[in-house]
Amino acid sequence: MVAHREQPVWVAAEGRQPCDRATGARDGSAMTSAERRWLVFGGFALSVVLFFVVYKPWNLASDFMIGAPVGRDFVNFWTGGHLALTGRLDLLVDFAGYNDFIATTFDHHNPLDERIFSYPPHILLFLVPFAALPFIPATTEMSWLTPVVWGR
Repeated sequence: MVAHREQPVWVAAEGRQPCDRATGARDGSAMTSAERRWLVFGGFALSVVLFFVVYKPWNLASDFMIGAPVGRDFVNFWTGGHLALTGRLDLLVDFAGYNDFIATTFDHHNPLDERIFSYPPHILLFLVPFAALPFIPATTEMSWLTPVVWGR
């Protein structure tokens, strides 16, 4: 009979370090796998706390949210398309008028939170179909359509 010698998890011939199965730590590694899991969990928990402290998603009328808990960045797209549909393209280049329109449309009155339509005019051809829908359905459609288009 030939005695079988247990091989390390990481074979040195492949250029990797041997690994201790019990702790999951490699020679020269500063952390075990359990410590890594706690680090990832702690980072995720901190991110969630900061999200709620900074963005305040329950406060839809002011602060970071703009009338909806999702679609904050989509506001410029929807507004640009909506203004094109209604024939009010002049507001796209009028900084004060554009922000007043957003404030009245979304009931968002935060003077520190201003927007500007900084996209080229030809993008309106792509934005008008979304502006034909109300804001929340348009945001949902864009959120669904983006991974479908980019996934191809």
